[in-house]
Amino acid sequence: MKFLFYIFISLTIFIQCKSTKHQGRISDVANRSAALDQIINEDTLLKNHFVGVKVYSITENSDIYNFNSGLQFTPASNVKLITLLACLNILDDSVTAFKYIEKGDSLIILPNADPSFLNSKIDSIQSGFNFIKSNSNKIFIVKNPKSDIPFYGNGWAWDDYNYSYQSCNSEFPLFGNNIKFTKSSSDKLRISPTFFSKNITYKKGNGRNILDRNEHENLFNFEFDEIPDNYEVTRPFIPHDETIQALLSDTLNVEVEIITETFDSIQSKAFRSIPSSTLYKEIIQKSDNFIAEQLLLMCSNNVLNYMNTSTIIKHIKDSIFQNKYDIKWVDGSGLSRYNLASPDDLVNMLQEIYKLIGLENVENFFATGLEDDTLDKIYYSANPWIFAKTGSLSNNYCLSGFIKTDKGNVLAFSFLNNHFTNSRKEIVKSVYNFLSYLKLNY
Repeated sequence: MKFLFYIFISLTIFIQCKSTKHQGRISDVANRSAALDQIINEDTLLKNHFVGVKVYSITENSDIYNFNSGLQFTPASNVKLITLLACLNILDDSVTAFKYIEKGDSLIILPNADPSFLNSKIDSIQSGFNFIKSNSNKIFIVKNPKSDIPFYGNGWAWDDYNYSYQSCNSEFPLFGNNIKFTKSSSDKLRISPTFFSKNITYKKGNGRNILDRNEHENLFNFEFDEIPDNYEVTRPFIPHDETIQALLSDTLNVEVEIITETFDSIQSKAFRSIPSSTLYKEIIQKSDNFIAEQLLLMCSNNVLNYMNTSTIIKHIKDSIFQNKYDIKWVDGSGLSRYNLASPDDLVNMLQEIYKLIGLENVENFFATGLEDDTLDKIYYSANPWIFAKTGSLSNNYCLSGFIKTDKGNVLAFSFLNNHFTNSRKEIVKSVYNFLSYLKLNY
């Protein structure tokens, strides 16, 4: 009996110890959660606008924090995370610059919306262009009659047509559908591509510094008293069919014709250029709107054999995402204020991205606060700890991504701010304070 009694006492002590240890862990979690609540609730800036936060531990496979996380917000460029997830599910590891058919003495090009074509910012080698140029035959560019590509997306600001962050979408983009203006050594304006030099009207500035494009035509008005030495301005051009035909003919120095026809894809061969990851880094680190839109058109061409943004979005939501996400998704870049997404959905997407690419590529694709990416420099560290995608529109600041904590955990988070009237810099500091606590304590 004494033996059984001692066993009973030992088991009781063991259970109590386990229970105390478990309660301590729960208490620790509760205390940290309460601290996060306190950071949010005591920040006077965050009280004056709409805030939604979701934090999830990938390492522990558990929720950490929710604050209005099921509500929908305007995510701005966080939409590019949705585009990235779609591309990871649809596109190959290398970019199909175009497809082509060699027919008699003709080279027939079937465009694939590749944003890197003749875009030296992305592809310095330009193997696709060199392939076409090396073929001295007559060049035909195919315009797919099924494709429907408006120059601008639904919900874009009409009066931003003059700025390169809202370049036109197109089936066969050239030079990123942009013109670069810089100062030449002879104190004149250098224009690249030179094809557009004839489209510039020069006027004396009289104190004004202006480089504007006509809203509906590729006509530019340049007013300047003296061009600064470091002058560099980019303006989008409108990729009308006749413009693409003339620009490509001028660049190739060969006759180019645009034809409207549908070809059996079995007839064509794919010309592959750069790694797809090159484009992914541009949309996540640099937040390039044009590339994001073109990537979505590439997805459309891959799946549907024609290009249409709204149709491919519906297909992706229904078939690839299987309606798992309650989002309103209308473009590839997040320029549209019609987009809506919740922190819950964005974090769920981040988990899927993490599964598909792993931590190494997360660290490679996402911004860390370096000079050439879009994450605010307050986050910069010699040992990067945050890997995130920014999203900014007037009065909106969103940040979603991953954190490597001091304790070795990986967290996925989404912190969305809509409709604030304070300065963006102040909101960034508030978000930083919250995320820094996560880094130190989880």
